Amino acid sequence: EMEKYTELYLEDIPFEEESGQYDGLCAAIASVSRFRQAAVFARTPDGRFRLAGRAGLDGALDGALDALARRTSEERVQEIAAGQHFPQQIGHLVLMDLTPLMEPGDELLQLNFRQGYVMGVRTREGRLLGALLLAGLTNPEEPLLTEDVLPLELLVARMGAAREHQALLRQLLQAERLAGLGQLAGGVAHELNNPLTVVTGYAELMAEEENATAREQAIVILNEARRMKQIIESLMRFRKASASGKVSLAIELLLRDIEKLARQDLEAAGVELELRISREVPRVKADGEQMRQVFLQITKNAITSLQEVQSDARRHLRVDVAPVGNRVQITFADNGPGFVE
Repeated sequence: EMEKYTELYLEDIPFEEESGQYDGLCAAIASVSRFRQAAVFARTPDGRFRLAGRAGLDGALDGALDALARRTSEERVQEIAAGQHFPQQIGHLVLMDLTPLMEPGDELLQLNFRQGYVMGVRTREGRLLGALLLAGLTNPEEPLLTEDVLPLELLVARMGAAREHQALLRQLLQAERLAGLGQLAGGVAHELNNPLTVVTGYAELMAEEENATAREQAIVILNEARRMKQIIESLMRFRKASASGKVSLAIELLLRDIEKLARQDLEAAGVELELRISREVPRVKADGEQMRQVFLQITKNAITSLQEVQSDARRHLRVDVAPVGNRVQITFADNGPGFVE
């Protein structure tokens, strides 16, 4: 059994959300362990789970387990684990009653699949990354022994280490991309700033002309040039944002930057952005680059959602910022259709 698991190169398993990424691992377990059914559940970014691998499960049981996983939150799992007495436990493998996770008339009840052996997949710090579910025990009259469980514990520990390593690698690549984007933004801003200064200067001279038409046109040019300069300043702040440290930040300034950077997308989608920022909002200590990333992504998500609103209807995105106790609460609200479960 150990030799079979050693042949598995877990670092090659993709980190992306693919439904069958752990099928080979589950097949190996079902072929050499005392369990003929195996399933791997991976934690999703929203704190729920998905079926990421299976072996020995028929189509109906496969679908029912996936549905159970997708509606189960990590908090619910922790709540049940804290209050449940496990009738059988060997090492980190426990016999778990699954019925508290089920809904009335759940398909798993109809399939008489009410319990299974479960082992959590965790990081070295104990953060839950997923779970291994085992069933179909061979020779059920014989008790499980430590030597039956130890190879599985080592395999699950390797799974956790591999997923943690992949997550760290993805973060490193993301940081490198952001660093490159910051350099690119700074270079573009520098190249645009010089000719824009010339445009602004000549527009100011034209705005002093006696010809009313020329003066009005010059004012339009000057206003747009100043708006472009504000966008460039936002890009420069993006470049200078700390990559890892937390500094004192003004939330209003960050949101104004996002308003400028997303203005073209907002106008193209016909979205009205309203910023409601309380005067009592204090400065906060945070990572400016990360906050910009979050605000910009939420704004883009809202724009995408609002595009489903009829073109003749109002498309409105409101951002409220207010102090709540010793914290600052930032709320994004739009009149789009919302998220689909």
